[in-house]
Amino acid sequence: MSPDDLELPVDPAELRAFAEAMRARLAASEQALEAERAAHDETREKLETAQNSILLTALQIEKFKVQLARLRRMKFGQSSERLTLQADQLELTLEDLEAEHAHAECVIEGHAPEDSPTKAAPRKPRRAPLPDHLPRDEVMHAAPDADGCSACGGTMGKLGEDVTEVLEYVPVLRGVLDEKARQSR
Repeated sequence: MSPDDLELPVDPAELRAFAEAMRARLAASEQALEAERAAHDETREKLETAQNSILLTALQIEKFKVQLARLRRMKFGQSSERLTLQADQLELTLEDLEAEHAHAECVIEGHAPEDSPTKAAPRKPRRAPLPDHLPRDEVMHAAPDADGCSACGGTMGKLGEDVTEVLEYVPVLRGVLDEKARQSR
């Protein structure tokens, strides 16, 4: 709308009403522009946070890859069995981080919704459970702060438990030792 196209009223009261209407339109458009700017700034902050998270995850992945390579080189030295367990655990952690990293990149690029689950279903054990006919001893490991929360003193609830079956060899006697570690929140 150009000023030449406007037909201004001749009556002063109508001219004042027209000026007030134009002021109201200007104020409304300024408010809408400010709201769009605020939404844009908020979206930019979310994007920067997500990009920083991706960068941090990428750095963690690289750190774990270096540690894994070092552990693989040390594999055949003294106490290599313990190093092999550490390397295997590091590989699992690395897989999880790479999956989270890929998901975060997909969210930023708009290929996946933000609320989709990032954790996969629990992994199946690599071996079959030990036979039921073997004698079993159960050892219960107490969760840290199982008696109460160290921060607020409230009672802790049971979240679950990890069960590990270890084939224990005692000369002339074989049995299964079930180790349970309670998890609490």
